[in-house]
Amino acid sequence: MAKLIYVLLMIALVGTVGCDSQDGQAEYRLISSSEAQEMMENYDVLILDVRTQEEFDSGFISNAVLLPYDEIGELAESVIVDRNRIVLVYCQRGRRSEIAARALVEMGFTRVYDFGGIEDWRGEVVWSATPTVFFNYFGEPLPPNVITPIDLTVTQRINEQMPEFTFRLTGYSEHHYLVNHNRTRFYRELVKNSVESITITDENGNLIQEITDLQTANQATSETMYGFSFDDWNFDGYLDISLWRFPGGSMLNAPTYFWLWDNSVGQFVRNADLEEFSDFSSLNIISESRRIEGWTRFGAAGGASRVYEYRDGRFIMVESWERNLVQSPYDEDEWVLHTVIRELINGEVVVVQEYFEEL
Repeated sequence: MAKLIYVLLMIALVGTVGCDSQDGQAEYRLISSSEAQEMMENYDVLILDVRTQEEFDSGFISNAVLLPYDEIGELAESVIVDRNRIVLVYCQRGRRSEIAARALVEMGFTRVYDFGGIEDWRGEVVWSATPTVFFNYFGEPLPPNVITPIDLTVTQRINEQMPEFTFRLTGYSEHHYLVNHNRTRFYRELVKNSVESITITDENGNLIQEITDLQTANQATSETMYGFSFDDWNFDGYLDISLWRFPGGSMLNAPTYFWLWDNSVGQFVRNADLEEFSDFSSLNIISESRRIEGWTRFGAAGGASRVYEYRDGRFIMVESWERNLVQSPYDEDEWVLHTVIRELINGEVVVVQEYFEEL
């Protein structure tokens, strides 16, 4: 029954585009990229890329035909032989595709769909119209750079008294191959993963929560779940979830999204405290002391450590240690290590120890 309903909906979607409006003209229609992808999989369509040749060569949707939007009037009839064929139009961001689609409608093409820009496309992308073939060290040709969808599902029980939840991560991966300057030898494959949404359902398939508008770009693989993990960050007996935003730098920070389970509302709630701390350093749970610790590095000799506790619904810093390479306060020609240790005392973070050390 579900399949029948889907087929009927697709027939209605495709059929109505061919219908004329009251003034006798075919109508301009805007659809989503996911709807366009479904039509590509189920119907004979012509995919029209209306960008420039340079943009097209840098990456295009598989089987697309290039027809720059400013050449529609001159070349459309030679490219689109059948005026009743389904035509799917896209550009870079969606402005030129609308211009081109409306022009085609005005010219009498009856089934024209505008699905916006390639920047919103989550299907496979061919990265060059005339691709350069790269080879690895064994003389084997490398595959072209492509964008592929991410769709990862994992089940987890966040508390022994609760049913299993299913967590579905969706987004896309960009696969690039780095070569040396003369493009003859393969260095390594670079994969950039962007998780864009997390959908959480219960064991009966009922929606618990949907987390969207994520901005991630990390190099973790699916084996590590793209930096998605379960931990009890506030020590309340319920597992919380986190997701890497992007790889940390030389300071050893790993900026991360955090959502803590709130049993009173039955959902995960985003936590600004932990996200701010993760911008400073990677965070580790110290279960024995029910604390969280972060450590970061300042250059070759400097660094800092911070310890946090969860109190009254907030994460607060209770201890810190920081060391920097500075000029000696006693001799401007000498460099020394300056260490400062702070603690939270009576609600205020104060310096409890400070000293200088020779290198």
